[in-house]
Amino acid sequence: MDKNRCLQLMCSFLGVYLGLGGVLFYYQVLQASHTAGQTAEMHSRTVGLRDIPRGDILDRNGVPLTGKYTVWGLYGWPQLVKDPRHTTEELAARLGWDDKEVAAVENRFIRGQKEGQALVLLKLPVARYELDILERSPVDGVNLLPVQRRYGDDGFACHLLGEVKLKEDLLGAPHAEEWSGVSGVEKRYDEVLRRVPPGPVDEVAVMVDARGNPIPGIPPKVRKREDSGQGNNVVLTVDQRLQEAVEKVMDRRVQKGAVVVMDVASRDILAMASRPKFRYDGETEAVKEEKDSPFLNRALALYHPGSVFKLVVAAAALEAGVVSVNDTWNCTGSYAFDNGVSIGCWKKEGHGWLNLAEGLANSCNSVLIQVGLKLGREKLLDYVQRLRVTDTEIIGYPGVEPEGHVRVEPGPVAMGNASIGQEGVMLSPVQVASLVATIADDGRWTAPRLVKGIRRADGRWEGRFDTLPKERVISSKTARQLKAMLELAVKSGTGKQGQLKWTGSAGKTASSQTGRFDQSGKEILDTWFAGYLPTENPRWVIVVLVENGISGGETAAPVFREIGEALCGLSGI
Repeated sequence: MDKNRCLQLMCSFLGVYLGLGGVLFYYQVLQASHTAGQTAEMHSRTVGLRDIPRGDILDRNGVPLTGKYTVWGLYGWPQLVKDPRHTTEELAARLGWDDKEVAAVENRFIRGQKEGQALVLLKLPVARYELDILERSPVDGVNLLPVQRRYGDDGFACHLLGEVKLKEDLLGAPHAEEWSGVSGVEKRYDEVLRRVPPGPVDEVAVMVDARGNPIPGIPPKVRKREDSGQGNNVVLTVDQRLQEAVEKVMDRRVQKGAVVVMDVASRDILAMASRPKFRYDGETEAVKEEKDSPFLNRALALYHPGSVFKLVVAAAALEAGVVSVNDTWNCTGSYAFDNGVSIGCWKKEGHGWLNLAEGLANSCNSVLIQVGLKLGREKLLDYVQRLRVTDTEIIGYPGVEPEGHVRVEPGPVAMGNASIGQEGVMLSPVQVASLVATIADDGRWTAPRLVKGIRRADGRWEGRFDTLPKERVISSKTARQLKAMLELAVKSGTGKQGQLKWTGSAGKTASSQTGRFDQSGKEILDTWFAGYLPTENPRWVIVVLVENGISGGETAAPVFREIGEALCGLSGI
Protein backbone atom coordinates (compact mmCIF):
# COMPACT_ATOMS: atom_id res chain seq x y z
CA MET A 1 0.00 0.00 0.00
CA ASP A 2 2.82 2.35 0.84
CA LYS A 3 4.53 1.38 -2.38
CA ASN A 4 1.39 2.23 -4.36
CA ARG A 5 1.10 5.62 -2.67
CA CYS A 6 4.74 6.38 -3.36
CA LEU A 7 4.26 5.41 -6.98
CA GLN A 8 1.21 7.64 -7.26
CA LEU A 9 3.07 10.53 -5.66
CA MET A 10 6.03 10.07 -7.96
CA CYS A 11 3.72 10.01 -10.97
CA SER A 12 2.05 13.21 -9.79
CA PHE A 13 5.40 14.99 -9.41
CA LEU A 14 6.48 13.67 -12.80
CA GLY A 15 3.29 15.06 -14.37
CA VAL A 16 3.88 18.46 -12.77
CA TYR A 17 7.48 18.56 -13.96
CA LEU A 18 6.48 17.49 -17.46
CA GLY A 19 3.80 20.18 -17.53
CA LEU A 20 6.22 22.85 -16.37
CA GLY A 21 8.77 21.63 -18.87
CA GLY A 22 6.19 21.83 -21.65
CA VAL A 23 5.28 25.37 -20.69
CA LEU A 24 8.93 26.40 -20.58
CA PHE A 25 9.57 24.71 -23.94
CA TYR A 26 6.57 26.50 -25.45
CA TYR A 27 7.58 29.96 -24.29
CA GLN A 28 11.36 29.65 -24.51
CA VAL A 29 11.55 27.76 -27.81
CA LEU A 30 8.31 27.91 -29.77
CA GLN A 31 7.39 31.45 -28.67
CA ALA A 32 10.93 32.72 -28.14
CA SER A 33 10.76 35.54 -30.70
CA HIS A 34 7.33 36.67 -29.52
CA THR A 35 8.36 36.61 -25.87
CA ALA A 36 11.54 38.49 -26.63
CA GLY A 37 9.51 41.05 -28.49
CA GLN A 38 7.13 41.49 -25.55
CA THR A 39 10.05 41.86 -23.19
CA ALA A 40 11.63 44.43 -25.46
CA GLU A 41 8.35 46.31 -25.63
CA MET A 42 8.20 46.38 -21.82
CA HIS A 43 11.67 47.91 -21.69
CA SER A 44 11.53 50.26 -24.68
CA ARG A 45 9.73 53.34 -25.79
CA THR A 46 8.90 54.21 -29.36
CA VAL A 47 8.22 57.50 -31.11
CA GLY A 48 6.78 57.69 -34.61
CA LEU A 49 9.02 59.54 -37.02
CA ARG A 50 6.35 61.60 -38.77
CA ASP A 51 6.45 65.36 -38.69
CA ILE A 52 2.64 65.45 -38.69
CA PRO A 53 0.96 62.23 -37.52
CA ARG A 54 -2.18 62.07 -39.67
CA GLY A 55 -3.76 59.79 -42.21
CA ASP A 56 -2.58 60.32 -45.77
CA ILE A 57 -4.23 61.88 -48.81
CA LEU A 58 -4.00 59.53 -51.81
CA ASP A 59 -4.50 59.97 -55.53
CA ARG A 60 -7.08 57.99 -57.53
CA ASN A 61 -4.66 55.05 -57.86
CA GLY A 62 -3.70 54.92 -54.19
CA VAL A 63 -0.43 56.84 -54.65
CA PRO A 64 0.33 59.00 -51.57
CA LEU A 65 0.22 62.74 -52.13
CA THR A 66 1.28 63.34 -48.53
CA GLY A 67 3.79 61.64 -46.26
CA LYS A 68 6.07 60.56 -49.10
CA TYR A 69 9.00 62.85 -48.36
CA THR A 70 11.94 62.04 -46.07
CA VAL A 71 14.06 64.64 -44.31
CA TRP A 72 16.40 64.68 -41.33
CA GLY A 73 15.24 65.81 -37.92
CA LEU A 74 17.26 66.74 -34.85
CA TYR A 75 16.00 64.93 -31.75
CA GLY A 76 17.06 65.18 -28.12
CA TRP A 77 16.96 62.73 -25.19
CA PRO A 78 15.87 64.82 -22.16
CA GLN A 79 16.62 62.10 -19.60
CA LEU A 80 20.22 61.78 -20.83
CA VAL A 81 20.90 65.52 -20.71
CA LYS A 82 22.11 66.69 -17.30
CA ASP A 83 22.37 70.37 -18.19
CA PRO A 84 19.85 71.49 -20.87
CA ARG A 85 21.44 74.93 -21.06
CA HIS A 86 24.94 73.55 -21.71
CA THR A 87 23.72 71.08 -24.36
CA THR A 88 21.70 73.78 -26.09
CA GLU A 89 24.64 76.17 -26.15
CA GLU A 90 26.80 73.44 -27.71
CA LEU A 91 24.25 73.04 -30.49
CA ALA A 92 23.94 76.81 -30.91
CA ALA A 93 27.72 77.19 -31.24
CA ARG A 94 27.81 74.62 -34.03
CA LEU A 95 24.67 75.68 -35.89
CA GLY A 96 24.65 79.43 -35.33
CA TRP A 97 21.32 79.68 -33.49
CA ASP A 98 20.06 83.01 -32.20
CA ASP A 99 18.81 83.66 -28.65
CA LYS A 100 15.20 82.84 -29.57
CA GLU A 101 16.13 79.43 -30.98
CA VAL A 102 18.34 78.68 -27.96
CA ALA A 103 15.52 79.48 -25.54
CA ALA A 104 13.02 77.35 -27.47
CA VAL A 105 15.28 74.26 -27.59
CA GLU A 106 16.29 74.61 -23.93
CA ASN A 107 12.61 74.77 -22.96
CA ARG A 108 11.91 71.57 -24.92
CA PHE A 109 14.62 69.76 -22.99
CA ILE A 110 13.30 71.08 -19.65
CA ARG A 111 9.70 70.21 -20.46
CA GLY A 112 10.75 66.78 -21.69
CA GLN A 113 12.53 66.10 -18.38
CA LYS A 114 9.52 67.21 -16.32
CA GLU A 115 7.05 65.14 -18.36
CA GLY A 116 9.28 62.09 -18.63
CA GLN A 117 9.50 62.21 -22.41
CA ALA A 118 12.01 59.83 -23.95
CA LEU A 119 12.48 61.91 -27.07
CA VAL A 120 11.77 65.50 -28.15
CA LEU A 121 11.98 67.11 -31.56
CA LEU A 122 14.44 69.99 -31.63
CA LYS A 123 14.54 71.00 -35.28
CA LEU A 124 12.90 69.89 -38.54
CA PRO A 125 14.13 69.83 -41.20
CA VAL A 126 17.87 69.90 -40.71
CA ALA A 127 19.73 71.49 -43.60
CA ARG A 128 22.47 69.64 -45.47
CA TYR A 129 25.24 71.82 -44.07
CA GLU A 130 23.89 71.27 -40.53
CA LEU A 131 23.96 67.51 -41.09
CA ASP A 132 27.61 67.71 -42.10
CA ILE A 133 28.49 69.79 -39.04
CA LEU A 134 26.75 67.47 -36.56
CA GLU A 135 28.13 64.34 -38.18
CA ARG A 136 31.67 65.74 -37.84
CA SER A 137 31.10 67.17 -34.37
CA PRO A 138 28.25 65.36 -32.54
CA VAL A 139 26.65 66.57 -29.30
CA ASP A 140 25.86 64.18 -26.44
CA GLY A 141 22.14 63.69 -25.86
CA VAL A 142 21.00 64.46 -29.42
CA ASN A 143 20.58 62.37 -32.56
CA LEU A 144 19.84 62.91 -36.25
CA LEU A 145 16.93 60.73 -37.38
CA PRO A 146 15.11 60.32 -40.72
CA VAL A 147 11.60 61.76 -40.58
CA GLN A 148 8.65 61.05 -42.85
CA ARG A 149 7.49 64.51 -43.83
CA ARG A 150 3.93 65.29 -44.86
CA TYR A 151 4.71 67.93 -47.48
CA GLY A 152 7.61 68.62 -49.81
CA ASP A 153 9.40 71.92 -50.19
CA ASP A 154 8.18 72.37 -53.78
CA GLY A 155 4.59 73.26 -52.82
CA PHE A 156 3.20 70.35 -54.81
CA ALA A 157 -0.63 70.49 -54.93
CA CYS A 158 -0.54 72.84 -51.94
CA HIS A 159 -3.90 74.52 -52.63
CA LEU A 160 -5.62 71.21 -53.26
CA LEU A 161 -4.19 69.35 -50.27
CA GLY A 162 -4.39 72.35 -47.98
CA GLU A 163 -2.41 72.90 -44.82
CA VAL A 164 -2.41 71.99 -41.14
CA LYS A 165 -1.25 73.94 -38.14
CA LEU A 166 -0.59 73.25 -34.49
CA LYS A 167 -3.36 73.97 -32.04
CA GLU A 168 -0.77 75.15 -29.55
CA ASP A 169 2.94 75.86 -29.46
CA LEU A 170 4.35 72.42 -28.58
CA LEU A 171 7.69 71.96 -26.94
CA GLY A 172 7.82 68.21 -27.54
CA ALA A 173 6.98 65.85 -30.38
CA PRO A 174 3.43 66.58 -31.63
CA HIS A 175 0.50 64.16 -31.46
CA ALA A 176 -2.30 63.66 -33.98
CA GLU A 177 -4.95 65.50 -31.98
CA GLU A 178 -2.79 68.62 -31.71
CA TRP A 179 -2.80 69.34 -35.44
CA SER A 180 -5.79 70.64 -37.37
CA GLY A 181 -6.46 71.28 -41.04
CA VAL A 182 -6.95 74.93 -41.97
CA SER A 183 -7.55 74.70 -45.73
CA GLY A 184 -8.16 72.34 -48.64
CA VAL A 185 -8.71 68.62 -48.14
CA GLU A 186 -6.86 68.83 -44.81
CA LYS A 187 -9.60 71.11 -43.47
CA ARG A 188 -12.62 69.34 -44.94
CA TYR A 189 -11.45 65.91 -43.73
CA ASP A 190 -9.74 67.00 -40.53
CA GLU A 191 -11.65 64.61 -38.27
CA VAL A 192 -10.95 61.68 -40.60
CA LEU A 193 -7.24 62.42 -40.99
CA ARG A 194 -6.68 63.10 -37.28
CA ARG A 195 -7.40 59.50 -36.34
CA VAL A 196 -4.53 57.12 -35.54
CA PRO A 197 -2.37 57.30 -38.66
CA PRO A 198 -2.17 54.07 -40.66
CA GLY A 199 1.21 52.39 -41.13
CA PRO A 200 3.72 51.46 -42.19
CA VAL A 201 5.76 54.31 -40.77
CA ASP A 202 9.26 54.67 -39.43
CA GLU A 203 9.62 54.86 -35.67
CA VAL A 204 12.55 55.05 -33.27
CA ALA A 205 12.83 52.70 -30.29
CA VAL A 206 14.95 53.47 -27.22
CA MET A 207 15.65 51.05 -24.36
CA VAL A 208 14.58 52.33 -20.94
CA ASP A 209 15.10 51.20 -17.35
CA ALA A 210 12.41 50.40 -14.78
CA ARG A 211 11.82 54.11 -14.20
CA GLY A 212 11.35 54.76 -17.91
CA ASN A 213 14.65 56.58 -18.36
CA PRO A 214 16.76 55.84 -21.46
CA ILE A 215 19.66 53.48 -20.75
CA PRO A 216 23.00 55.16 -21.55
CA GLY A 217 25.21 53.36 -24.04
CA ILE A 218 22.36 51.64 -25.95
CA PRO A 219 21.80 53.56 -29.19
CA PRO A 220 18.24 54.11 -30.51
CA LYS A 221 17.04 51.92 -33.36
CA VAL A 222 14.97 53.11 -36.31
CA ARG A 223 12.54 50.46 -37.54
CA LYS A 224 9.51 50.11 -39.82
CA ARG A 225 6.26 49.59 -37.98
CA GLU A 226 3.94 47.09 -39.65
CA ASP A 227 0.59 48.21 -41.06
CA SER A 228 -1.77 48.44 -38.11
CA GLY A 229 -4.92 48.61 -40.22
CA GLN A 230 -6.08 51.56 -38.11
CA GLY A 231 -6.78 55.07 -39.26
CA ASN A 232 -8.18 56.34 -42.53
CA ASN A 233 -6.86 57.85 -45.73
CA VAL A 234 -8.72 60.22 -48.06
CA VAL A 235 -8.71 59.11 -51.72
CA LEU A 236 -8.99 61.86 -54.34
CA THR A 237 -9.97 61.66 -58.00
CA VAL A 238 -6.71 63.41 -58.91
CA ASP A 239 -4.02 61.56 -60.86
CA GLN A 240 -0.62 62.18 -59.28
CA ARG A 241 1.31 61.90 -62.57
CA LEU A 242 -0.97 64.34 -64.35
CA GLN A 243 -0.94 66.74 -61.39
CA GLU A 244 2.86 66.78 -61.56
CA ALA A 245 2.80 67.35 -65.32
CA VAL A 246 0.33 70.24 -64.96
CA GLU A 247 2.41 71.88 -62.24
CA LYS A 248 5.61 71.62 -64.29
CA VAL A 249 3.94 73.44 -67.17
CA MET A 250 2.56 76.07 -64.80
CA ASP A 251 5.95 76.60 -63.15
CA ARG A 252 7.26 77.67 -66.55
CA ARG A 253 4.28 79.54 -67.95
CA VAL A 254 1.86 80.69 -65.23
CA GLN A 255 2.91 83.07 -62.47
CA LYS A 256 -0.64 83.69 -61.31
CA GLY A 257 -3.67 81.65 -62.34
CA ALA A 258 -5.18 78.17 -62.29
CA VAL A 259 -5.59 74.95 -64.27
CA VAL A 260 -8.35 72.35 -63.99
CA VAL A 261 -8.35 69.02 -65.84
CA MET A 262 -11.64 67.07 -65.81
CA ASP A 263 -12.68 63.66 -67.12
CA VAL A 264 -15.65 64.14 -69.46
CA ALA A 265 -17.34 60.78 -68.80
CA SER A 266 -17.13 60.75 -65.00
CA ARG A 267 -16.55 64.48 -64.27
CA ASP A 268 -13.69 63.46 -62.00
CA ILE A 269 -11.23 66.29 -61.45
CA LEU A 270 -7.93 64.75 -62.55
CA ALA A 271 -5.76 67.76 -61.73
CA MET A 272 -6.26 71.08 -59.99
CA ALA A 273 -3.49 73.60 -59.51
CA SER A 274 -3.19 77.25 -58.57
CA ARG A 275 -0.41 79.82 -58.72
CA PRO A 276 1.37 81.35 -56.93
CA LYS A 277 2.26 78.52 -54.55
CA PHE A 278 2.81 78.84 -50.83
CA ARG A 279 5.38 77.15 -48.60
CA TYR A 280 4.34 74.68 -45.94
CA ASP A 281 5.61 75.93 -42.62
CA GLY A 282 2.81 75.08 -40.21
CA GLU A 283 3.11 78.51 -38.63
CA THR A 284 0.62 80.63 -40.57
CA GLU A 285 -1.91 82.36 -38.35
CA ALA A 286 -4.67 81.72 -40.86
CA VAL A 287 -5.05 80.80 -44.48
CA LYS A 288 -6.16 84.09 -45.97
CA GLU A 289 -8.15 84.04 -49.17
CA GLU A 290 -7.61 87.57 -50.32
CA LYS A 291 -7.47 88.38 -54.03
CA ASP A 292 -3.66 88.46 -54.21
CA SER A 293 -2.93 85.95 -51.47
CA PRO A 294 -0.74 82.95 -52.39
CA PHE A 295 -3.05 80.89 -50.17
CA LEU A 296 -6.01 81.50 -52.49
CA ASN A 297 -7.03 78.47 -54.56
CA ARG A 298 -7.67 80.24 -57.84
CA ALA A 299 -9.28 77.14 -59.34
CA LEU A 300 -12.22 77.83 -57.01
CA ALA A 301 -12.06 81.64 -57.02
CA LEU A 302 -14.41 83.83 -59.05
CA TYR A 303 -13.46 85.73 -62.18
CA HIS A 304 -15.19 87.37 -65.11
CA PRO A 305 -15.17 84.52 -67.64
CA GLY A 306 -15.18 86.94 -70.57
CA SER A 307 -15.75 85.37 -73.96
CA VAL A 308 -15.99 81.85 -72.50
CA PHE A 309 -19.47 82.88 -71.36
CA LYS A 310 -20.43 83.37 -75.03
CA LEU A 311 -20.89 79.58 -75.04
CA VAL A 312 -23.83 80.00 -72.66
CA VAL A 313 -25.35 82.78 -74.78
CA ALA A 314 -24.98 80.74 -77.97
CA ALA A 315 -26.37 77.58 -76.33
CA ALA A 316 -29.39 79.43 -74.95
CA ALA A 317 -30.11 81.23 -78.24
CA LEU A 318 -29.89 78.01 -80.26
CA GLU A 319 -31.88 75.98 -77.76
CA ALA A 320 -34.60 78.64 -77.53
CA GLY A 321 -34.77 78.79 -81.32
CA VAL A 322 -34.26 82.58 -81.54
CA VAL A 323 -31.26 82.22 -83.89
CA SER A 324 -29.72 79.62 -86.16
CA VAL A 325 -26.08 78.87 -86.93
CA ASN A 326 -26.51 80.39 -90.39
CA ASP A 327 -27.88 83.77 -89.23
CA THR A 328 -25.39 86.60 -89.86
CA TRP A 329 -24.53 89.86 -88.12
CA ASN A 330 -22.21 92.71 -88.99
CA CYS A 331 -19.24 93.71 -86.84
CA THR A 332 -17.87 97.19 -87.46
CA GLY A 333 -15.39 97.09 -84.58
CA SER A 334 -17.90 98.03 -81.87
CA TYR A 335 -21.58 97.80 -81.02
CA ALA A 336 -23.40 101.07 -80.33
CA PHE A 337 -26.51 101.12 -78.15
CA ASP A 338 -29.35 103.59 -78.62
CA ASN A 339 -28.22 105.65 -75.62
CA GLY A 340 -24.85 106.31 -77.24
CA VAL A 341 -22.88 103.78 -75.15
CA SER A 342 -20.74 101.42 -77.21
CA ILE A 343 -18.82 98.21 -76.49
CA GLY A 344 -15.79 97.57 -78.64
CA CYS A 345 -14.63 94.35 -80.27
CA TRP A 346 -11.05 93.17 -79.89
CA LYS A 347 -10.64 93.63 -83.67
CA LYS A 348 -10.89 97.40 -83.91
CA GLU A 349 -11.44 97.47 -87.67
CA GLY A 350 -14.28 94.99 -87.31
CA HIS A 351 -14.88 91.43 -88.54
CA GLY A 352 -17.52 92.31 -91.12
CA TRP A 353 -20.41 89.89 -91.65
CA LEU A 354 -20.19 86.67 -89.60
CA ASN A 355 -22.59 83.87 -88.80
CA LEU A 356 -22.90 82.52 -85.25
CA ALA A 357 -20.23 79.83 -85.66
CA GLU A 358 -17.76 82.33 -87.13
CA GLY A 359 -18.64 84.90 -84.49
CA LEU A 360 -17.94 82.46 -81.66
CA ALA A 361 -14.80 81.04 -83.27
CA ASN A 362 -13.39 84.54 -83.76
CA SER A 363 -14.64 85.70 -80.34
CA CYS A 364 -16.50 88.63 -81.84
CA ASN A 365 -18.13 90.82 -79.20
CA SER A 366 -20.47 92.56 -81.63
CA VAL A 367 -22.01 89.32 -82.91
CA LEU A 368 -22.58 87.82 -79.46
CA ILE A 369 -23.99 91.09 -78.07
CA GLN A 370 -26.56 91.11 -80.87
CA VAL A 371 -27.36 87.44 -80.22
CA GLY A 372 -27.73 88.17 -76.51
CA LEU A 373 -30.06 91.10 -77.15
CA LYS A 374 -32.22 88.94 -79.39
CA LEU A 375 -32.28 86.21 -76.74
CA GLY A 376 -33.28 88.59 -73.94
CA ARG A 377 -32.49 88.83 -70.25
CA GLU A 378 -35.16 86.42 -68.96
CA LYS A 379 -34.29 83.61 -71.37
CA LEU A 380 -30.57 83.99 -70.65
CA LEU A 381 -31.10 83.71 -66.90
CA ASP A 382 -33.41 80.74 -67.44
CA TYR A 383 -30.78 78.86 -69.43
CA VAL A 384 -28.08 79.74 -66.91
CA GLN A 385 -30.16 77.76 -64.42
CA ARG A 386 -30.89 74.93 -66.86
CA LEU A 387 -27.21 74.51 -67.74
CA ARG A 388 -26.30 74.58 -64.03
CA VAL A 389 -23.66 77.17 -64.87
CA THR A 390 -23.40 78.60 -61.35
CA ASP A 391 -23.77 75.28 -59.51
CA THR A 392 -21.04 74.98 -56.85
CA GLU A 393 -21.42 71.32 -55.93
CA ILE A 394 -18.21 69.32 -56.03
CA ILE A 395 -18.78 65.74 -54.87
CA GLY A 396 -16.70 64.95 -51.81
CA TYR A 397 -15.59 68.56 -51.38
CA PRO A 398 -18.24 70.53 -49.49
CA GLY A 399 -18.24 74.18 -48.57
CA VAL A 400 -16.88 75.73 -51.77
CA GLU A 401 -17.15 79.48 -51.37
CA PRO A 402 -17.97 81.95 -52.74
CA GLU A 403 -20.72 80.98 -55.17
CA GLY A 404 -20.54 82.01 -58.81
CA HIS A 405 -23.33 84.16 -60.19
CA VAL A 406 -24.88 85.63 -63.32
CA ARG A 407 -26.69 88.85 -62.47
CA VAL A 408 -28.04 90.90 -65.34
CA GLU A 409 -29.57 94.27 -64.62
CA PRO A 410 -32.49 95.40 -66.82
CA GLY A 411 -31.52 97.31 -69.93
CA PRO A 412 -29.68 96.67 -73.20
CA VAL A 413 -26.23 97.80 -72.00
CA ALA A 414 -26.26 95.42 -69.01
CA MET A 415 -27.41 92.63 -71.31
CA GLY A 416 -24.61 93.47 -73.75
CA ASN A 417 -21.97 93.30 -71.01
CA ALA A 418 -23.37 90.03 -69.68
CA SER A 419 -23.38 88.52 -73.19
CA ILE A 420 -19.60 88.83 -73.34
CA GLY A 421 -19.05 87.56 -69.78
CA GLN A 422 -18.19 90.84 -68.11
CA GLU A 423 -20.32 92.91 -65.72
CA GLY A 424 -22.55 90.75 -63.52
CA VAL A 425 -20.98 87.42 -64.54
CA MET A 426 -18.55 85.68 -62.16
CA LEU A 427 -17.49 82.03 -62.47
CA SER A 428 -14.65 79.83 -61.21
CA PRO A 429 -12.34 77.72 -63.42
CA VAL A 430 -14.03 74.58 -62.04
CA GLN A 431 -17.45 75.93 -63.06
CA VAL A 432 -16.11 76.75 -66.53
CA ALA A 433 -14.69 73.21 -66.78
CA SER A 434 -18.09 71.80 -65.85
CA LEU A 435 -19.76 73.92 -68.57
CA VAL A 436 -17.34 72.73 -71.26
CA ALA A 437 -17.72 69.12 -70.08
CA THR A 438 -21.51 69.43 -70.47
CA ILE A 439 -21.07 70.49 -74.09
CA ALA A 440 -18.46 67.79 -74.78
CA ASP A 441 -20.73 65.15 -73.21
CA ASP A 442 -23.59 65.69 -75.66
CA GLY A 443 -25.40 68.24 -73.52
CA ARG A 444 -25.53 66.19 -70.30
CA TRP A 445 -24.66 67.66 -66.90
CA THR A 446 -23.54 66.09 -63.66
CA ALA A 447 -21.60 67.52 -60.74
CA PRO A 448 -17.80 67.40 -60.70
CA ARG A 449 -16.15 65.01 -58.22
CA LEU A 450 -12.90 65.59 -56.32
CA VAL A 451 -12.96 62.89 -53.60
CA LYS A 452 -13.62 59.21 -54.30
CA GLY A 453 -13.99 58.29 -50.66
CA ILE A 454 -12.38 57.35 -47.36
CA ARG A 455 -10.33 54.16 -47.26
CA ARG A 456 -8.77 52.27 -44.39
CA ALA A 457 -5.12 51.28 -44.40
CA ASP A 458 -6.11 47.66 -45.04
CA GLY A 459 -7.76 48.71 -48.32
CA ARG A 460 -11.39 48.55 -47.19
CA TRP A 461 -13.61 51.52 -47.98
CA GLU A 462 -14.96 53.40 -44.97
CA GLY A 463 -17.16 55.49 -47.23
CA ARG A 464 -17.45 56.30 -50.95
CA PHE A 465 -18.77 59.26 -52.90
CA ASP A 466 -20.49 58.13 -56.07
CA THR A 467 -21.11 60.35 -59.09
CA LEU A 468 -24.65 61.61 -59.66
CA PRO A 469 -26.88 60.50 -62.55
CA LYS A 470 -26.49 62.71 -65.60
CA GLU A 471 -29.19 65.20 -66.60
CA ARG A 472 -29.81 66.36 -70.15
CA VAL A 473 -29.72 70.16 -70.03
CA ILE A 474 -29.43 70.93 -73.76
CA SER A 475 -30.30 68.86 -76.81
CA SER A 476 -27.79 66.69 -78.64
CA LYS A 477 -28.25 68.92 -81.70
CA THR A 478 -27.30 72.07 -79.82
CA ALA A 479 -24.32 70.31 -78.21
CA ARG A 480 -23.07 69.17 -81.63
CA GLN A 481 -23.41 72.68 -83.03
CA LEU A 482 -21.44 74.14 -80.10
CA LYS A 483 -18.71 71.52 -80.48
CA ALA A 484 -18.38 72.37 -84.16
CA MET A 485 -17.93 76.04 -83.19
CA LEU A 486 -15.24 75.15 -80.62
CA GLU A 487 -13.40 73.06 -83.19
CA LEU A 488 -13.58 75.94 -85.66
CA ALA A 489 -12.11 78.29 -83.03
CA VAL A 490 -9.00 76.11 -82.82
CA LYS A 491 -8.71 75.44 -86.55
CA SER A 492 -9.13 78.97 -87.86
CA GLY A 493 -10.19 81.27 -85.01
CA THR A 494 -8.60 82.78 -81.92
CA GLY A 495 -7.61 79.42 -80.42
CA LYS A 496 -5.08 78.26 -83.03
CA GLN A 497 -2.28 77.96 -80.49
CA GLY A 498 -4.34 75.40 -78.59
CA GLN A 499 -4.33 72.94 -81.48
CA LEU A 500 -3.20 69.34 -80.87
CA LYS A 501 -1.96 67.67 -84.02
CA TRP A 502 -2.72 63.99 -83.40
CA THR A 503 -5.94 64.03 -81.40
CA GLY A 504 -7.44 67.33 -82.43
CA SER A 505 -8.74 69.79 -79.89
CA ALA A 506 -11.54 72.29 -79.45
CA GLY A 507 -11.85 75.31 -77.23
CA LYS A 508 -12.71 78.92 -76.53
CA THR A 509 -10.41 81.80 -75.72
CA ALA A 510 -11.22 84.76 -73.50
CA SER A 511 -9.52 87.97 -72.40
CA SER A 512 -11.65 89.44 -69.63
CA GLN A 513 -11.31 92.94 -68.28
CA THR A 514 -10.53 93.32 -64.58
CA GLY A 515 -10.85 97.08 -64.10
CA ARG A 516 -7.28 97.11 -62.76
CA PHE A 517 -4.32 98.80 -64.44
CA ASP A 518 -0.56 98.36 -64.22
CA GLN A 519 1.97 101.13 -63.59
CA SER A 520 2.08 102.01 -67.29
CA GLY A 521 -1.69 102.51 -67.37
CA LYS A 522 -2.39 99.33 -69.34
CA GLU A 523 -5.43 97.35 -68.21
CA ILE A 524 -4.70 94.00 -66.57
CA LEU A 525 -6.51 91.13 -68.29
CA ASP A 526 -7.49 87.67 -67.06
CA THR A 527 -6.86 85.36 -70.01
CA TRP A 528 -8.57 82.00 -70.57
CA PHE A 529 -8.58 78.92 -72.72
CA ALA A 530 -11.30 76.36 -72.03
CA GLY A 531 -11.46 73.32 -74.24
CA TYR A 532 -11.47 69.56 -74.65
CA LEU A 533 -9.71 66.73 -76.48
CA PRO A 534 -9.84 64.60 -78.56
CA THR A 535 -12.35 66.11 -80.95
CA GLU A 536 -13.76 62.64 -81.67
CA ASN A 537 -15.30 61.17 -78.51
CA PRO A 538 -13.97 63.84 -76.11
CA ARG A 539 -12.29 62.42 -73.01
CA TRP A 540 -10.81 65.39 -71.15
CA VAL A 541 -11.57 69.03 -70.47
CA ILE A 542 -8.72 71.43 -69.69
CA VAL A 543 -9.37 74.96 -68.43
CA VAL A 544 -6.49 77.41 -68.17
CA LEU A 545 -6.70 80.80 -66.45
CA VAL A 546 -3.70 83.15 -66.54
CA GLU A 547 -3.94 86.46 -64.72
CA ASN A 548 -2.25 89.49 -66.25
CA GLY A 549 -1.92 87.79 -69.64
CA ILE A 550 -1.77 89.24 -73.14
CA SER A 551 -4.78 87.39 -74.58
CA GLY A 552 -6.45 84.02 -74.29
CA GLY A 553 -5.07 82.91 -77.63
CA GLU A 554 -1.51 84.05 -76.96
CA THR A 555 -1.14 83.37 -73.24
CA ALA A 556 -3.53 80.59 -72.18
CA ALA A 557 -3.89 78.49 -75.34
CA PRO A 558 -0.22 77.35 -75.40
CA VAL A 559 -0.57 76.19 -71.78
CA PHE A 560 -3.62 74.16 -72.80
CA ARG A 561 -1.66 72.61 -75.67
CA GLU A 562 1.31 71.59 -73.49
CA ILE A 563 -0.92 70.06 -70.83
CA GLY A 564 -2.91 68.28 -73.54
CA GLU A 565 0.29 66.82 -74.97
CA ALA A 566 1.37 65.63 -71.52
CA LEU A 567 -2.07 64.11 -70.94
CA CYS A 568 -1.91 62.22 -74.24
CA GLY A 569 1.58 60.98 -73.38
CA LEU A 570 0.50 59.67 -70.00
CA SER A 571 -2.51 57.98 -71.59
CA GLY A 572 -0.52 56.39 -74.39
CA ILE A 573 -2.32 58.23 -77.18
